[in-house]
Amino acid sequence: MIGLWAEPGANPACLAGLASRIPADTIADPPANGVYLALTAAGLELRVADMPWQGLRADWLDAGLDRRAREGRRALIARALGLRGKATPRILDATCGLGRDSAHLLRLGCRVTAIERSPVVATLVEDAANRASTAGATWIAGWRGVTVDDAPVRLKDLTASDFDAIYLDPMFGGDRRSALPKRELQMLRQVVGDDPDAGALLKAARATGLRVAMKHHPRSPALARPDHQVRGGRARFDVYLPVSGS
Repeated sequence: MIGLWAEPGANPACLAGLASRIPADTIADPPANGVYLALTAAGLELRVADMPWQGLRADWLDAGLDRRAREGRRALIARALGLRGKATPRILDATCGLGRDSAHLLRLGCRVTAIERSPVVATLVEDAANRASTAGATWIAGWRGVTVDDAPVRLKDLTASDFDAIYLDPMFGGDRRSALPKRELQMLRQVVGDDPDAGALLKAARATGLRVAMKHHPRSPALARPDHQVRGGRARFDVYLPVSGS
């Protein structure tokens, strides 16, 4: 169970609510080692004890996301997911992480539902969505929430009528290269580890009969032969189209 520490002046009700949802142990002082959650005025952060100044937040109001959104539907992720015209497709982000790609898709007019297997990370995502809503971000209207669940299991209950496409960005282990920033990857791995079931995840996603886009580092191998790829300097998207008649 992770520790939850609040800076002086934090709302006690907010602290108690977080501790019950994650779940977490409220602690009076930051721990001497390991990772913990810190409730701050700027939002909820994941911290490493020996580097508390480098807290990791899910920040959906980051200016970098606004810059990415200016590409519109010419962006790699938009092309991989088949976004066209003024449609508002329903996207399932089945490996949400901190939700930066979810936030990007929301800015592009998508309706986004997310799955995240770590309750700690899902809580960081909820905090980011709440802060975006409080700040008056109009694109947050497309957010349909994040569910804590095992994605390969949840995907078995879906049909092709539930969504328009599925987005996957697993945390690959071993010698696979990651598309995640190094610091973010290191901190998240301390909480959630890698995704050893990425192959099963892709298989379950394709079995839904939906379009599937999986994000990789540009030089990482594909898990299965894609129908086509959308390539960029920092990431590659392997695209699997619905099987005819599925």
